Amino acid sequence: MQSVYWDHFLYALAEGVRLNLHGEKIVTLMFTVGQQLSEFVEVDRSMTMAELERRLNDYLTLQGWGRLEICRIDTRLILRHYSPPFFTCFGASNAHWVNSILEGFYSEIFYKIGASQTLRLYCIDSLISSQEPIIQFSLEKTINLEDIYE
Repeated sequence: MQSVYWDHFLYALAEGVRLNLHGEKIVTLMFTVGQQLSEFVEVDRSMTMAELERRLNDYLTLQGWGRLEICRIDTRLILRHYSPPFFTCFGASNAHWVNSILEGFYSEIFYKIGASQTLRLYCIDSLISSQEPIIQFSLEKTINLEDIYE
């Protein structure tokens, strides 16, 4: 569980970013931050989707970042990230760009397990106002899902 002091720092950092960068520069910065965060999660090409989901949830729990559910729908994967702390840490005025952190994080994780560099992972829904905030991402089929999905 993160301390209130860390929350205050993140809020101040987000406000500083918002005041000094604009538009696509913020999105790019946050995507890059997410990519860098993925370096702290060990994954490999031999993992099944269930193993990957468990590994990511272990990391997310350790960080106090909510939880992940990976669902296969037709030829896509849907990633549902429940209760991300970014909205409360970064403030409502910055909520529109914090999805980029998770886009960068999950994109890089899937590159590590063998996804093509042409991977397209994007936010399809962000339910910030719900009792349990949920961000949903869609991943286009660029890897052989049959090889890694249990």
